[in-house]
Amino acid sequence: MKLSDGKRGERNGLLSSLVYSWLGAEECVVVNNNAASIYLALHGLAAGKEVIVSRGEQIQIGGGFRIPDILALSGCTLVEVGTTNITTSDDYINAITENTAMVLMVHQSNFSMQGFTESPDISDVAKRLPEHIALVVDQGSGLSSESYAQSETALQTYLKMGADLVCFSGDKILGGPQAGIIAGDKALCLRLSKNPMMRAFRSSRIVLSLLEQLLIDKLNKKESGKGIAERTLQALAEKNHLAEQLAKRWKPFSCITELQMQVGGGSIPTETYPCLGLTLTLPGKAQQHLEALRSFAVPIIGYLNRNQLILNVATLLPHDIDIFIQQLDSYIAQFYVHKTKTHKETL
Repeated sequence: MKLSDGKRGERNGLLSSLVYSWLGAEECVVVNNNAASIYLALHGLAAGKEVIVSRGEQIQIGGGFRIPDILALSGCTLVEVGTTNITTSDDYINAITENTAMVLMVHQSNFSMQGFTESPDISDVAKRLPEHIALVVDQGSGLSSESYAQSETALQTYLKMGADLVCFSGDKILGGPQAGIIAGDKALCLRLSKNPMMRAFRSSRIVLSLLEQLLIDKLNKKESGKGIAERTLQALAEKNHLAEQLAKRWKPFSCITELQMQVGGGSIPTETYPCLGLTLTLPGKAQQHLEALRSFAVPIIGYLNRNQLILNVATLLPHDIDIFIQQLDSYIAQFYVHKTKTHKETL
């Protein structure tokens, strides 16, 4: 309810103005995940018509989500252009017919192509498209800032380059509750908000309120407003120092190990960041210790590399550090006792 006049209020509340302040988007639509974002955009703007997609962007992500399948389910006709490794702006423009409703550009998500490849500048495609054809970018789980990966294009940049709508995963990009966000042209967003499928896809009021607070924190540059990738990469130096301290704390069962960290295959699958981790060398089999750590009250997730147990300290959030240390202190203590007894038995 609007307190000013007692009438029904907008479900999105402050979200539209917050997304405008963040991305410069005129309007936004929030649904329950990014798969719903893509389906709603396709069904609401291009059902019964043609959608042009590069052959190199007809991807499949986890859970069997395939772009061609979503197009078919939404009632659109897929028009493939270009080749797997090269698609030009001419490919898009030459494929336009009187039945074309959309050009869909898709983030490659969990893979990348290297070598002899080419993809068009979005601004060039946007300038050449007729006004009635929507240019939609599925950014998926990419990053919201270009400063963390040179290979990524930020959400804001797509809109500035002429994309009508950008669809993305609110939870993966913002680090908040699961949500799919469609941001961009106001008229198109209003069409989607009135689509019958919106009722099935809309997010709960709790999710919307959590997103509001997250964006308020982000705009105010608070730590709680930063996404997981942003927080992790900014704190690498601090976490490297922590790893060095912990290696000394748990000596001789722990030593420093140099790692190449990946933030996430859903955004920058080929980019790595050097960091320091811990190798735990404990009596017994490494696999048993790996499983034991996962069974803690607050599970500790490591991995095996050449039969060695590795812990990546860089993945710890500030509120995790104390319980992480407490649990490992308790677990490793038993082996100090074991070592002392064994030593005495040999005397």
